[in-house]
This record gives sequence, C-alpha cells and structure tokens, in this order.
Amino acid sequence: MKKLFIFLLLGFLLLSLFGYFCAYKRLAPKIEADIKNKVKNSLVRNNLATIQVETDGRDITLKGEVGSEELKAKALRVAAIDGYHTIMNNIVVAQTPVALKSSLEPYFLLIKVKEDQSILLRGYVPDMPLKNTLLSVANSRYGKSHVTDRLSIKSNPPLNWQEILMTALNSLPDLEQAQIKVSNNKFELTGLADSEKSRQKIAIYLENNLPKNYIGSLDIGIIPAKEGVK
Repeated sequence: MKKLFIFLLLGFLLLSLFGYFCAYKRLAPKIEADIKNKVKNSLVRNNLATIQVETDGRDITLKGEVGSEELKAKALRVAAIDGYHTIMNNIVVAQTPVALKSSLEPYFLLIKVKEDQSILLRGYVPDMPLKNTLLSVANSRYGKSHVTDRLSIKSNPPLNWQEILMTALNSLPDLEQAQIKVSNNKFELTGLADSEKSRQKIAIYLENNLPKNYIGSLDIGIIPAKEGVK
C-alpha cells in the first residue's frame, strides 16, 4: 500500500512538472517579447533609442555604440526593468575625437546645489567673459572653494542663452538641494523651498524673467517644519 502511494505521488509530481513545462513553453515567447518591448521603450524614453536589444527568455543583451562610458552605464540602468534575470552590456564606447563630440552635443547647462551648499556648474557658454561672470556670481554666493567649474566654451549658443543662464543662477538663493537643467528650449528646476511663500516667489520670478522661447518646468517641494517650531 505504501509503495502504491509513493508511486502515485511520484506520478502526480511528474505530471505537475510536465504541465508546468508545457505552460512555460507556451508563455515563454510572450514573456520574452514583453521584456524586449519594455526595455526598448525605456531606452527610447531616455534618449538611447540607438541601442539594440536582444532577449533570451528573461536574459537581456544590449548592443550598439555610445559616445561615453556614462551613457553606457546609463543604458544598463535604464534596461533594468521588472522581471529580467541578467543583463549583458555589450555596448561599445566610440572613440570619437573630443572636438567632434563637443560639436555634436547640444547646448546644455546643469547647475546643482548639494546639501553642503557646494555648487556644480556644467555645460556650455559662448565665451570667456560670460563664463567669468557666472563664476563670479557663484563664487560670491557660495564661496570659491565650494564652486566646481565644469563649464566649456562653445560657439553658436541658442537664442537668449546668456539671459537664461543668469535667470538660472538667480533662481537658486531661496532653495535647498536645487538643480537646474537647461537644454534646447526646456528649463527644468527642482529643489526645496522653506515655505509656500518662497515657492511662489520663485515661480513668479521665472514667469517674469524666463525668455519667451523657453518652456519652464518646476518641481519645488516645501521643507518639512521641525518639531516644536511654529
């Protein structure tokens, strides 16, 4: 009787495994296609549409060519969607001359204020006088030792570029952990204000001073009040 029970149990287990295998084989192509589409869509949303995607079950392989190690690492992060097992990053970093890279990269500006009140300026300015002006303003507000200069000189700036750079710097004094990104005609500002009044003040300032050819995007939170402080 015991042997019969064990035989029936083994038969049930084998039948269950066979059913699971058949179900998996039937669903595997759909799962694989779904993962591939999700990875492709994620890459497109992050301006990495040239990256090629191959899938084998839940395993992902990335191929293609990018201009920097930073973009290669970004592609790996972007491709890490829910449901994958492994990602093979076979993307190649192109050995493009620095001058050519600079000419192909769009005009942009990144200003980031960290928690320790140090500030990073990275991007392009059309000439040295404007660069010196921006650094002078940053040095006076944050202290020269707290300013990281990664600004480069590049000709043919977009319309109203000098105006947008000064507007960006003047948006920061009332914010903590602030970041500004300017690229093409988009102006994006994130950070924390100490009150709703300060947030409205910044919004009004940008509304009045942002060049008309730029689209503003604000994401400003309010710093939570400390306990015991009214």
